[in-house]
Amino acid sequence: MEEKAIRGNLGSLILRPLNVEVARKEAEEIPRLVMGDIALVLSMEPAYQRTGYFTIEVRRKLLEKWGVREREALGYALFHTQRLYPARLCQVENLWNWNMEHRSGRGIEQIRKGSRGYMLTNARQTDGAISVFYPNVAKRIAEAMEKDFLIAFTSVHEAQLHEAEAINPDAIETSLRRTNIQCNRKEETLTDFVYRYCRESGKFQRMKNGVFQDEEFLWEGPDGKEPVCLDEITKRVMK
Repeated sequence: MEEKAIRGNLGSLILRPLNVEVARKEAEEIPRLVMGDIALVLSMEPAYQRTGYFTIEVRRKLLEKWGVREREALGYALFHTQRLYPARLCQVENLWNWNMEHRSGRGIEQIRKGSRGYMLTNARQTDGAISVFYPNVAKRIAEAMEKDFLIAFTSVHEAQLHEAEAINPDAIETSLRRTNIQCNRKEETLTDFVYRYCRESGKFQRMKNGVFQDEEFLWEGPDGKEPVCLDEITKRVMK
């Protein structure tokens, strides 16, 4: 395949957030990054219709045909996802005015001390839960808050953020599980767990049995699992 065509295909790659069990059931042959029970799966840019949208997952055999290494493809996909669908943040107090806030393209500057929380998604409001994993997004949010923050992924499309000391994480988990049962289809449920971003360490943590434990992204490759830094795989494709 010609180099120009390959680069064009790489420019259509994105990552979509899915619950890891849903991702594994869909196909083992789809490249993905996994942290805890969250998977970021390799896909093509979605096609939008009046009734919704659809995406096509990218399998390893297709990458082999293109002559592209899997980690390289995942790096391109993360870079293009952030470029095509930038993060959008809104205070929960202003959700009634969400459309105006969303169109204005406001982001980290929306953080105000004393806010009850924030809704984080992307410019499409589709698969926007991935936004918190974009390079530097979580770091910038924590710096603006000047503290750690809790993350409730209320679906694959968005996440609610709260200052770590402002609310009991057990209460968030109870509310999150209720939301997943009552409001989300299985394929739109990302996780039942509450996550936390630690400002000091720069790591994500998952709460299990009331205790937060460090998590890291793993590339689930054909030969096993390997730790991967999202910032690093993105920087390599930007060179």
